[in-house]
Amino acid sequence: MNFYSLENTTEKAFQLELSKSMDYDDITQAIANQLSVDPNFIRLTAPSGNRPGNVIKKLNNRQKLRDFCTYYDSFIPSLYYEELSIPINELETKKTVTISWQNSKKEIVETFKILAPLDGTFAFVFAEVIKQVPREFSNPIRIFEVNGGKIVNLLTEKSSVKPDRAGTLVAEECRPEEVELGSGKLVNVSHCHNSELFPTLKFFGNPFQFFVLADETTQELAERITSALGLTEEDTKDWKYCIAAYREHKFLEPDEIVLDNKWHAHSYLGLFHPDTAATKRQRRPERAIKIYN
Repeated sequence: MNFYSLENTTEKAFQLELSKSMDYDDITQAIANQLSVDPNFIRLTAPSGNRPGNVIKKLNNRQKLRDFCTYYDSFIPSLYYEELSIPINELETKKTVTISWQNSKKEIVETFKILAPLDGTFAFVFAEVIKQVPREFSNPIRIFEVNGGKIVNLLTEKSSVKPDRAGTLVAEECRPEEVELGSGKLVNVSHCHNSELFPTLKFFGNPFQFFVLADETTQELAERITSALGLTEEDTKDWKYCIAAYREHKFLEPDEIVLDNKWHAHSYLGLFHPDTAATKRQRRPERAIKIYN
């Protein structure tokens, strides 16, 4: 059998002669003997052709080596392994929740991988994020799911950890006006643009939530958003503001009261960029990932 570390899946780490009837514990013991480590801190991943496939669960697993390495009725003499920081039995009772932290300027500045109890709720995740991030206002945080440049789901402390989520989970701090002022509406905000050939709005960048004050005009709201994002009037002079829902959108006049419009649960405030090159300015460099448990 050929063994590859998940840290370098293209270069074979070592070979072992194993029986196809060996179970999970037998295999990890053989790997541990080779590496001089504790077998309880080894996790296996099955092959999928010539690359890693699915992680192999240890708990209640009665399969053998022949089962782990069968791919489309063919036996592939390869397995992938990784060395863990916690025992495999403990790890399999948890789920890795990846959270991107968005600062007050709506920049993704750090990404965390949090090991949360599999049968638990997001109350654990909220508490772990608060421990790790510097909050500018010492206010509560929120966590939402992002897909296609839009917020698609808002998570609460009661949300279950177990379901897999298709989008990216983003956390941000609530702004002071949300906590201190009660009159207004919290709305989803997304950057967007379109073209003559494709008039339907396209979304990009980092969406966020923003508190619209009662009786606030589009111009007043634009000034607050510009300031919150750490931008200048020159940066945003060509932006327009719209209320969008599904494929429809309505541009707002500068002196229009924003909340006088009809808002639905699926409505969001669009920051419209006439210059599509603005999408390039919104791209952020990838940051290092930290893992907490």
